[in-house]
Amino acid sequence: MKLLLALSPILTALAGECYPVVGDRILGSDLKAATHGFEALEDRRVVALAPAPGVRRVFTPADLQSFGRPARELCFERSGEPIRKEAAAAAMQNAFDGRQVRIGIEEIQQGSLPTGTLEFPLTTLSRPPPNRPDAAVIWRGHLRLENGRSIPVWARVRVTEQREWVESAAPLVPGRAVEPGQVRTRVGEVFPLTAPLATDPNLFIGRSPRRSIAPGVLLNPAMFEEPFLILKGDTVDAMVASGAVSLRFDARAETSGRLNDSILIYDPAQSRRLKAQVAGKGKVVIHARQPNDISAHRGTAGAAFNRIREKGE
Repeated sequence: MKLLLALSPILTALAGECYPVVGDRILGSDLKAATHGFEALEDRRVVALAPAPGVRRVFTPADLQSFGRPARELCFERSGEPIRKEAAAAAMQNAFDGRQVRIGIEEIQQGSLPTGTLEFPLTTLSRPPPNRPDAAVIWRGHLRLENGRSIPVWARVRVTEQREWVESAAPLVPGRAVEPGQVRTRVGEVFPLTAPLATDPNLFIGRSPRRSIAPGVLLNPAMFEEPFLILKGDTVDAMVASGAVSLRFDARAETSGRLNDSILIYDPAQSRRLKAQVAGKGKVVIHARQPNDISAHRGTAGAAFNRIREKGE
């Protein structure tokens, strides 16, 4: 062990002849196979740790003088072979569990690697820009060795999947309900890790976007809300109700509202503002706590209505 620690080999990636090493130790047999000068060294004598996969280890003659009389520097690297794109593509396809995904490998890690099992988890697949689902991204994986260790690997890939979705066919404006001609269904390539896409246009027709949406944008229900049934300034049909008793009159909306929202309306006959609940398109309801409270909302007209009710007319 002291001898191993005393060695100071150079780790390098320089080009040149390098001798392969099987396993994680450089042995006497490896030195003897590389050059003369180590005839007396035992084959199983441990000389040093083997370099990491993809890295070369160079020994100067001075580094090896305790083992023999080398005449030159010696370079060693782990035996193995480069990653084949076909093997990497198969490992990537396995990550999608049978889904029909298109994988194009643009670039892959170079260098010789030992025998092992390639794995590319979906969690380490980078995401492309939203507007370029077919852009090349980095996918990091690892090569799992028989001894339980793993070696990090990487590849630059294009990954897409054919799907159906709903997109905007025209500008969509907040506060305005979407009409059938403003959305359309499309089929094309998307990034496979994109969230599930809506495929039913009826999910959006009649609803209002939360923000302005340009044509050609993929739509999802979270981007929409129920539309305003009443807009500020609209003339509304107001109904004062208490049980089976009701009174209707025209008023002006002071605020906008959706179904069941509370809004303010202006009663021109009484020159005052009232709180009402949106009951439908252009319709509001004012809930009176008692039947006689109707007169409080419409003065003389409400009182006359109450008298008719009391007479049973």
